[in-house]
Amino acid sequence: PATPPAAPPQIAAKLVWSGDGSSIELEFGQIVSERPVREIRLGAGPKAGTPDAVVKPGARAPLSDFLEPGAEPAPGTVKIPLDVTFGDGTTQRIENVLTVPYTFRATLDEASAEPAIVLTFRLAAPEGRTLQVAGADVAVAADGSATWRSPVEALRGREGVFSEKTSRIDLTVPFVVRDAAGVVAEGTAAASVPVVPLRVDFPGDGSRTTDESIWVRGETAPGASLTLDGAAVTVADNGAFAVEVPLAAEAERKLELRASRAGAVARLATITVTRTTAAGLARAADEWAAALTERLGYADFGAAADSFRGRKVDLLGRISSVPATREGVSSFVLYVDTESGCPAAEVCAVMVHVSTAQALSERDRVRVLGEIQGREKTTSEKFPELPAIRAAFVVPR
Repeated sequence: PATPPAAPPQIAAKLVWSGDGSSIELEFGQIVSERPVREIRLGAGPKAGTPDAVVKPGARAPLSDFLEPGAEPAPGTVKIPLDVTFGDGTTQRIENVLTVPYTFRATLDEASAEPAIVLTFRLAAPEGRTLQVAGADVAVAADGSATWRSPVEALRGREGVFSEKTSRIDLTVPFVVRDAAGVVAEGTAAASVPVVPLRVDFPGDGSRTTDESIWVRGETAPGASLTLDGAAVTVADNGAFAVEVPLAAEAERKLELRASRAGAVARLATITVTRTTAAGLARAADEWAAALTERLGYADFGAAADSFRGRKVDLLGRISSVPATREGVSSFVLYVDTESGCPAAEVCAVMVHVSTAQALSERDRVRVLGEIQGREKTTSEKFPELPAIRAAFVVPR
C-alpha cells in the first residue's frame, strides 16, 4: 500500500495582549513535524522575505501584520500563512488559524472629578457568554461589547490590583470570559495613574511646640490645588507653599492637607502637632533623660561616633547653622558646650536631625536629647563629616 502523506507541521502559537490592550502580538511556541524541518518563515506581513521572518519558539510578530492594511484586531479568526522548508529542500505553505476571543482597551477618564479606569471589551461569539471584571459581573451587549468603569480610589486595598508607588498607582485588573462549559479566556488589564506629589517639610508629624502658631511648609505639583482643613492654600509657581496656622494653648491639632489636579489621584497628608508650655516641654525632656543609664559627653563619642551608634546623649549647645527642613525633619549643626564634654578652646560640632514643630533659628541655645546615629557626611567644607544625633527633644534654653 502507498505511504500516507506526512501531516503538516504543527506550530504552536498564542496571543499576547499589551497591558492596556492597544496591541496584540503573536508568540510562536513549540514546532512539531513528522519530517525534518530546515526553516519556517512568515508568509505575509512586513517581515516576510526578511531575516526577521524566521519563525522560532519565542519569536513574536504583531497580529496587525496579518490583517488588512489599517485594520484593527477584532474578535474572530485570523489566518497566519507560514512557509515551511523541509530538510530535503521542498517547501509547503500552511496556515495557522488563531481565534481572537476578545479585544479590550484600558483608558483613564481624566475628565471626571476623580480619575477612573475604563475597560471596553468586544467578545467573539457573545451569545451565552459572560464577563467578570475584578470579580464583578459586567453586562455584555448582543454585539459583544461591554464596558466596565471604576474610580481608581475604589480599588485601593485590592490585593494584586492596586499598587501605590511614590509618583503613581499601578492597576492590574483581572477579567474572565465564560460560557456554559466554563472559562473561555482570561487576562488582565493594566494602567498607571499619576499621583499628585505632596511633601510636608514642616512641621513633623506627632511633634510638639511651645509656639502660638506654626508655618506649615512644603511642596506639591505646580498648578495643583491645595487645601488645609478644607480651606484653599496658595501654591507658588514652583509648587511651594507656606501657610501660618494658629495653635490653641496646650492642645493637639490635626492638620489635613489635600493636593489635587485633573487627571491624577489626590494625595493626602495628615500631620498632628501638640502645643505645650515651656515647662511642659522641659518636663517631658527630663523624663526622657531620667531613663539614661550613662552620661556621655562629646569627648566620649565625638571621635568614634560609629562605635557609639544607638547610645543616648543629653547635650547642651548652640545652633550654628540655619535649620533646614524636609519631609518633617529639621536638620542643623550644633556647637556643643564645654559642660557637655567639649574640650575648652575646641569646636565640637554634631549634626542634629529632629522631627519638630518648634521654630528654631541660628544661634539659638538649646538642649538636645537623642540617639547617636554614627558619623555622616555633610556638604560643609568646614565639617565634611560629623557625628549625627537623631533627637527626641530639642528644648530652647
